[in-house]
Amino acid sequence: MSEKEIRVVLVDDHQVVVAGLRATIEAQPDMIVIGQANTMAEGQMVIDDLKPDVVLLDLHLPDGDGIQLTRAILGVNPKLTVILLTVAPSPTYVSRAVEAGVRGYLLKTTAPEVIAGSIRLCRLGVAVLTAGVLRESVLVSAGPTSPDVRARLTPRELEVLRLVALGRRNAEISEQLGLAQVTVKKYVQSVIQKLGVQDRTQAALSALQLGLAELPETGTPSKGV
Repeated sequence: MSEKEIRVVLVDDHQVVVAGLRATIEAQPDMIVIGQANTMAEGQMVIDDLKPDVVLLDLHLPDGDGIQLTRAILGVNPKLTVILLTVAPSPTYVSRAVEAGVRGYLLKTTAPEVIAGSIRLCRLGVAVLTAGVLRESVLVSAGPTSPDVRARLTPRELEVLRLVALGRRNAEISEQLGLAQVTVKKYVQSVIQKLGVQDRTQAALSALQLGLAELPETGTPSKGV
């Protein structure tokens, strides 16, 4: 096994889903499935034993939910990357998942190439939510973003924020706006600070509340710096 391979454990009691995820991951040159489990209890044992890089985790398990397991395994290994999968996003679960430390939250209908790309992004420390999940997340954020917050952003910062909400990477924003990447990074950092949020994903939610962006129907990751 190459040292560059991303080692993945699957925790899901739906065998058809597991088979699909396994096929997707094992088709990637830089990933490998090293174990799987059907329940929360089994999952915790497998994860403790195999020490994967990434856990793809069903939100609903026979003996609990994926958020409970996320808290347990991140309590032991905070550097572990956890990606939740669900059939349909629930606003309450999205909020709880983000608070628990989930790095990615994807629909099970997400295209295989997006799942693979999301795993890579999450391993780089980027929070990844599909467009459908982001749309639901807006419903549980702490009320509409204050117009005063919007007023504190410069026109250029508002423009950068809109592109962040659409999933654009800094390199793409740089090209679209004709700015140096280092300048774009400074704008992103300034926007995050002014909004009082922790990362790009939360900034994207604020952009949606401000009506700055309409996410596409197809799932796309909220890409990182």
